[in-house]
Amino acid sequence: MLFRSFFTFLLVLLFILPLPGLAAQDVDKKDSELRTEQLLEVQSALNEAQGKLKVTQQASAKTTQEKDPGLFSDLTKQNEEVENLTRSLEKIASGGLTIQGINAEEPAFDWRQEMVGITQPLIESLKKITNKPRERAELRATIQRIESQQQLLQKGLVSIFRETEAVQDPGLKKSMQALQEEWQQQRADLSREKNLTERQLQLLDEDTPGWQELVSETANSFFTGHALTLFMAIVSAVGVWLLFRLLNRRLWNHQSSMRSSPLYRFLMYSFHILSTFFIVFTVFVVFYLRDDILLLGVAIIMLIGALIGLQRTLPRFLREVNLLLNLGSAREGERVMYNGVPYRVQSLNVFTTLENPALGGMQRLPLEQVGSLYSRQTLPDEIWFPSQEGDVLLFKDGTLVTVVQQNIEQVILKTPGGSLIHYSTASFYGLNLENLSRNETFTVATVFGLDYRYQKHILDEYPALIRAEIPQTLMDAGIEAALCKGVGVDFKLANASSLDLQIWASFDSQLAASYKRLERILQQACVRVCNRHGLNIPFPQLSVHMESAQA
Repeated sequence: MLFRSFFTFLLVLLFILPLPGLAAQDVDKKDSELRTEQLLEVQSALNEAQGKLKVTQQASAKTTQEKDPGLFSDLTKQNEEVENLTRSLEKIASGGLTIQGINAEEPAFDWRQEMVGITQPLIESLKKITNKPRERAELRATIQRIESQQQLLQKGLVSIFRETEAVQDPGLKKSMQALQEEWQQQRADLSREKNLTERQLQLLDEDTPGWQELVSETANSFFTGHALTLFMAIVSAVGVWLLFRLLNRRLWNHQSSMRSSPLYRFLMYSFHILSTFFIVFTVFVVFYLRDDILLLGVAIIMLIGALIGLQRTLPRFLREVNLLLNLGSAREGERVMYNGVPYRVQSLNVFTTLENPALGGMQRLPLEQVGSLYSRQTLPDEIWFPSQEGDVLLFKDGTLVTVVQQNIEQVILKTPGGSLIHYSTASFYGLNLENLSRNETFTVATVFGLDYRYQKHILDEYPALIRAEIPQTLMDAGIEAALCKGVGVDFKLANASSLDLQIWASFDSQLAASYKRLERILQQACVRVCNRHGLNIPFPQLSVHMESAQA
């Protein structure tokens, strides 16, 4: 089913792609008629130019270039005109090609020139936007320069005039007067230049519309130009995305049983790459058809930047591709250790989700972090966490707690007294705990000692008496007999002051919260036996030996 749907999609693409060629037949016919008209016009102009050239050649044959240089200059121009018209006729007839162009050697590739060609429309647009402000700034700078020069000229004229009045020699006075006239002429030239510059600045200010009109014209130009092109590109891209979205649902949504297959993932991500290519291609086509060189240049620059960035991140990209294809170190559906806690890889994607069935919440990790994890296959009936909410736990120091809440961040425990204990999930997972609620039963054990005088029957009679007493004591304490799964009493060791018996009893997990009480009930059963049979309970003793006093 998967392969049939995929190949159906490929066949649809093959049938769709040739359709523009069928729609372009009328356009080709109109282009052919237009080229014929152009050829007739160029041929007519060529015949006229050749006639003029023939007349000029006949005239130049009767004279020389020294006698009539203008005639030979006209001859050169007419030769160039005939050559240009011939080349134009050839280009129109051959679809823009020429023999010279075909035989010409291609220039060496210069990426700097290519980048200049791509970015030139963007730079020209920016220059156009800032054209008038730059002209105003240049004119104001020119006026400031002229005023500075006028000040210096005025200062120099004052000095020249003073020196001229002080000179008595006729020859020197004449030279000084000539110098004064020259400086005055320079001052007049600067004044005219200043007036002309100020007039240009005034005309520029008058030609500049008000801010409201400027904003209106700019907005109108933008929304009918680049903005409209950009809107059309976005709409076209969204349309292509929706088309591929529908195809994606048709191809992949019914293949849930194969989602973990590497082949399935390869085809799915190939489909996504193909859809991305078509979306980008659609945007470029819209920019091209709208002749929006600015947006086309910006799009090309962005595409080149993306490709350069992709080249730098290619190794990491390949590792992530392996993960997405379910071929990496962490695989979907398997077990991983993250921050010291076991998780199941629920789904591999750009953001991978990790879940623990026994914990609330889920971890969402970026794909680059998943690459450092190593998973293994999950074993049957594998335990994901040492406890569940409501379980009764016993610490090594004898503390009894109940699990109130556990999630991926913390575990909250409650003591019999009602106080709460908080652990981070990773810290709790590393504790050595006994879960009294996990395996349907648990065991309560205690030690009870008898005096050494009962050594003769400590191995058989007294253990039997205690074993028989325990069920009755439990019943007296309100514990149902069905909840006690077994009782055992056995000799443990000969202690310093007593002969110790090991007593244990197994109970249903329903009684896990009564663990401490059950310990006390076992001790009560032992004391009852001692009371009934007159047995002494030993206590620590200290023997003191006194030396006899010497005479």
